[in-house]
Amino acid sequence: MAILGSADARSMASGVSKAMNCTMTGLAVSISGMYPVYYFASRIRRQTESLGRRIPFLRHALAMRLRRHSEDEEEDSETGIDLRADAGFSS
Repeated sequence: MAILGSADARSMASGVSKAMNCTMTGLAVSISGMYPVYYFASRIRRQTESLGRRIPFLRHALAMRLRRHSEDEEEDSETGIDLRADAGFSS
């Protein structure tokens, strides 16, 4: 329009219409893309918090299992019975 020197509203309207279509399409894509981003971000946050709450419990359970396992080995060494040999394991 600057080259032609005219300010015809009809010629401007078609350009504005094309720009509005592109803008609306971009907004539709970006707004619809916000839902999966929010969904996965909140799911990751919930899973992380859940894991954080379970870690002390898992650590305690593992310590108890290791303690029980070491006590079993001590009892086996006191009786002189090697359960690993009976089970087919060699040390």
